[in-house]
Amino acid sequence: MTPDKEIMDFVYAERLPAGGVTLLIDGNRRKEAAIQRWVMDVTRHYPAATTEFVTLSELNRRREVAVADNRPVDIYLVGDSSDEGIRTWAIKHNIPVDKVRSRQITLNHDGGLWMRYGQGQMPVILQQGENGWQLAAF
Repeated sequence: MTPDKEIMDFVYAERLPAGGVTLLIDGNRRKEAAIQRWVMDVTRHYPAATTEFVTLSELNRRREVAVADNRPVDIYLVGDSSDEGIRTWAIKHNIPVDKVRSRQITLNHDGGLWMRYGQGQMPVILQQGENGWQLAAF
């Protein structure tokens, strides 16, 4: 279910408060084979997932809502082992610098967490709660 690197910026699986999943897809890329494969992979695991075609700016806005919430968030990046790579990713995805400096958002090297808790999904948001790490969004 891991989206190919070339489509990661154009798709987002949004977990809804009621427990459902909405697959957000950049409408300009809806016919790309890699995106269609990703949708098929995700819907195998979440058959009730709905698909919504949106503008790229709307997709990014809704992805940013997950980060903009005032909950503490720890982001673990898989695959780039450099601090510079993590900084570049954070700038590209508008991660607020002030929240990083205050440690409300932390940017981390994965160190194997994705393999243990990510259920093969990427990107994934894990949230540490009373019962340990839990999947919050992907």
